Amino acid sequence: MPWDQSVYFLTGLADASFIFNKQKFDYCIVDEASQITLPACLGPLRYADRFVLVGDHYQLPPLVRNVEAMNGGLDVSLFRKLSEEHPSAMTILEHQYRMNEDIMLLSNILVYDGLLKCGSEDVAKRSLQIPNRGQLALAKPWVRDVLSERYKVVFCDTDRVPALETKRGDRTTNEMEGSFIKQVGQLETGCLTDRSSTRFAKAGYRPLRSE
Repeated sequence: MPWDQSVYFLTGLADASFIFNKQKFDYCIVDEASQITLPACLGPLRYADRFVLVGDHYQLPPLVRNVEAMNGGLDVSLFRKLSEEHPSAMTILEHQYRMNEDIMLLSNILVYDGLLKCGSEDVAKRSLQIPNRGQLALAKPWVRDVLSERYKVVFCDTDRVPALETKRGDRTTNEMEGSFIKQVGQLETGCLTDRSSTRFAKAGYRPLRSE
């Protein structure tokens, strides 16, 4: 890596690199800082005069599997710790471009005290577009309701199915709900091949961690 570059991109765990041992930086910007353990986050901060942490501690915390470490507070990120102890130093990024206004509404009311805003009117009014809706005629009524253009948010109650959860180690899975996602995914993508829809279903319901 050439030394005349003013910006370096690397992971927090790479702070032992020879680059850091020979240079001092003006700023260290840590993205997704709320998902990084405090020790891992502190590493690169040692080599900068100032730092900026970017994250959201209302979302996923650092992944800590060891129970003793979790009980000791390792799942509390530096981002969360500083934001709670020094709220005056925190700046809230209010505008988001990921969700339309209906999807945003629930988390905005329950978590963010109404602070979130859609970045544009186009984002706020965005809705699901299915180019080949003729295939919906093959679907069950509940699938047609889920994929209806009338709704931007749909809550599917699976209690009466029943769709029971299964514990596998420290993970919780729900095979029945996964099969529902598979059925929706098959029609949404317009591809009824089992191979591609299975990949979609796994991406949709397979848990990355216990939540």
